[in-house]
Amino acid sequence: MKRQNLFNILLGSLFAVSTFLVSCSNDNPDENITSGSRILKFKVSQDFNENVAERAVEGMEKSDTIYLKKLNDSTQIKAVIKQDIATSSRAVYPVPAGTKVLAIVSNASTNEIYKMHELTVGSDGILSCEVPNFAVRIIFYSYNSTSDIPISDSSYGAMENYSHDIMWFKTQVINSSINDLGTIKFEHLISKVRVKMHDYRTISGISSFDTTLKECTYQDALVDIYNGTVYPYDILIDLPLKISTGTLQAELESDYKIIIPDENALTMTLNVNKINGTALTGQAMAFTKKFKAGYAYTIHLYLEAAAPSPILIDGNISQEWIDEVYDDTNNIITL
Repeated sequence: MKRQNLFNILLGSLFAVSTFLVSCSNDNPDENITSGSRILKFKVSQDFNENVAERAVEGMEKSDTIYLKKLNDSTQIKAVIKQDIATSSRAVYPVPAGTKVLAIVSNASTNEIYKMHELTVGSDGILSCEVPNFAVRIIFYSYNSTSDIPISDSSYGAMENYSHDIMWFKTQVINSSINDLGTIKFEHLISKVRVKMHDYRTISGISSFDTTLKECTYQDALVDIYNGTVYPYDILIDLPLKISTGTLQAELESDYKIIIPDENALTMTLNVNKINGTALTGQAMAFTKKFKAGYAYTIHLYLEAAAPSPILIDGNISQEWIDEVYDDTNNIITL
């Protein structure tokens, strides 16, 4: 189905079901419990995708590519795009108390939505949800936020913006005899990216940098909540990735920014706008990358001495991608 058609269907159903959502999503599961229902309690956490091969190498990972760019006669930038792994941001984290969660309870036989609840993770890390005394499934849907909560239409559809950190979990069939489901682990349906700058050039360090990742994320997405699938929609936009501190450091990193991933690799450009407050011009690095849902990525920028005899092509410094291995433990690059 084309994205435009899918968007029209889901957007129409969102308006049609607004009255339904108002009537059922504000229920407090701890009040007015009828005789035909029960309370299920869950411990909650958030998980990230990783594979056994990544975990086994204990911090060693072959990066995708490295890019060389000359800043001036004495300095060049190497750019390495790395998928974060278990030893860094791929660990399991708790979900903070107060996090808002939409719980969609459905009939396990028909998949029809029985009820929607607006829930909040308790101070003990427990999520409580009222369900009927027949077989159900529950889909938990969250922005990983203590203030904002998603909505869904009656067909498990939602329209989301790239600013939302979308987390999702669907249970197996829960029979009427089950009252405790143990721990649920939210999956992230989006990607994250950050920039980390390393000073290999001088001992002075880095106090700030300003970069922009051009056309790297879709502004909006259509979400199939039942299957946990994200469909990028509409226009590609830029992400500013920058940080400023009051002290010089050997390494400095920006916060993560959210990316709505595409099923295909995207060609994008990283502009290095400023380093330590000094404006730079023409410092752009183009690369093609497929960001996968549920993963975080770091673009490492290494400032170091330029090659003594740069290769000139038509009067310009050559720029090329070179395979490399990055040792995350000892911060060493081997070409």
